[in-house]
This record gives sequence, structure tokens and C-alpha cells, in this order.
Amino acid sequence: MLLLAARAMLVVGEGAHPWTPLHCAASKGHERVVAQLLAASSDLAHVTDSEGWTALHRAVSNNRTQVALLLLAVPGTATAVVPLTGWTALHYAVRWGNEELTETLLAVRPELLQAVDRSGLSVLHVAVQHGLCRSSCLQRLWRLHKAALHINVRHVGTPFHCAIRKNDPGAIEELQSGLSLEEIARAFATCSKPCPSLRPLAERWLLIWINKDVVDLVWVYLGV
Repeated sequence: MLLLAARAMLVVGEGAHPWTPLHCAASKGHERVVAQLLAASSDLAHVTDSEGWTALHRAVSNNRTQVALLLLAVPGTATAVVPLTGWTALHYAVRWGNEELTETLLAVRPELLQAVDRSGLSVLHVAVQHGLCRSSCLQRLWRLHKAALHINVRHVGTPFHCAIRKNDPGAIEELQSGLSLEEIARAFATCSKPCPSLRPLAERWLLIWINKDVVDLVWVYLGV
């Protein structure tokens, strides 16, 4: 066991991106190896490679659900560490549409809902961009984090704008459900002011899917 623990700390490969054996096993989905390595030293779950990735990030980014659950069982697992890509483990879980991992990550670290990547994208942006609007995990995400509806990314806009660009009425209906007319209007006005190039998208959606009251409110918020 001591020998295994010592070997577990060795890095694999040369150059800019060395991995530990745990990173390799997690990436490939080798549950038994991961379990043995964690038994030898659970601290390995906190080790990052040269890109700032933990083994958890490698597991989730490769959709290795069972391995990720093993890693999440380690007390204090650094699920909120953001690698150089800017994505958290939750971003990757949502990207893959992995509801089990999404629910587990939310239970362990609900504050990950507040995280945005280097481009400013929230997990809700990611979910909408990848067509996960009808998944229960997306519905849970936005209801827990309605502020994400107002996260404005330059040239991307709010999650609403992502749904419009994808021409996805289902996503739009899901995002607006439970919102007041004022909340919907504010989401578009917030984005359209600093991003005039996105304004036609907002106008198109407002005219097609929302009633005149919301349109009038948007113009009020925009100072038109």
C-alpha cells in the first residue's frame, strides 16, 4: 500500500501537461484503479495538473459518472477549482447532460451555480447552448439561480438570447415559465443596452413569443 501511495504521486508524461495516475484513471473511467488510488491516499483527489485540473474535472469532462461519484465521496474534494478553460465540474456535467452528476454537484457545492467561465458563460448558458432545455437538471438550475437569466456575455447575451439564436421555442418557454412580465423584460433590456448587435434577436423573440405588454416594458427599460 505504501508503494502504491508513492507511485500514485508520480506524474505521467513530459512537457506542459503532466498527470498523476489518478488523473489518467479518472479520465479513462477505471473505477477499480481510482478506488485503489484513493484508498492509498485520498489527498490525491485534491492534486491538480499543470492546467489546474483535478481528477474530478478529468472524470466529469469525459462523462465518467461512477468515477466522478467516487471522487466526490472524498471529504473536501475541490469541486469548485476552475481549470485554465474556466469551466467548473458543474459546467462539464451540464454540457454532457449528465443529470446524476449535476444533482450530486449541486448537493455538494451549490455555490457552483454562481460560477462563470472565462467568457462569462454560466452553467445555464451552457445548458441552453447544448439543447438541454427540457432536462430536469436545467429546470432545477435556472429555478435555483434566476440571476443567471441576466448574466450578459458580450456578443452572446443572456440565456434567453442563446435560446433565440438556436431557434428553440421549448427552451424559451422553459426559461420564461414562472417569471413575471417585468423579469422577462429586464432580462432582455439588460443585454440589449451594452450589446446593440443582439437587439434584433430580442425584438424577434419579443414579437413572436411574448405579448405587447412585455415589449412596452423592454422599451421603458431601454429608455426608448
